[in-house]
Amino acid sequence: MAIESTQKAKLTLRAQDLTLTTDVTNDYYLTVKLQKCLSLTDIAREVAALSTRQEDAEEVERIVRRAMQVMNWFLSSGYSVSTPLGYLRPTVSGVLMESELTGSPDRSRITLGVSYSMSEEMRQALADAELDVEILKAVSGPQLYGVISAQDA
Repeated sequence: MAIESTQKAKLTLRAQDLTLTTDVTNDYYLTVKLQKCLSLTDIAREVAALSTRQEDAEEVERIVRRAMQVMNWFLSSGYSVSTPLGYLRPTVSGVLMESELTGSPDRSRITLGVSYSMSEEMRQALADAELDVEILKAVSGPQLYGVISAQDA
């Protein structure tokens, strides 16, 4: 269910020059122009403002925070959770030898996580969003997070 509004959601995309490709000069890669990161308090304020029952933001936040704590517990207990945002399920990766299967697994050899799949509501919200593209001429390609010199390594 989308929020009823007279305005459409607007998702701004940044088109940046892809200079890593040397044979093509007019190609771009897209990134999402991120807005401020919203906290649960921010979301609760918005929900309270949209409420027809006059709930206050603190009460909404308390309820949503508790619901998320319960979801965390269920996910860490092996349950999957379906929400309007999407489907979450616990995951594990790693390889153990047969001799390691009799005791508690060595946590340094496995990685626990949560997999996320978008819900149909989330897909529809993105499909309904108005797209706006900003063109940024970059002096380099995608951002590199680390470079190691083969000579110094």
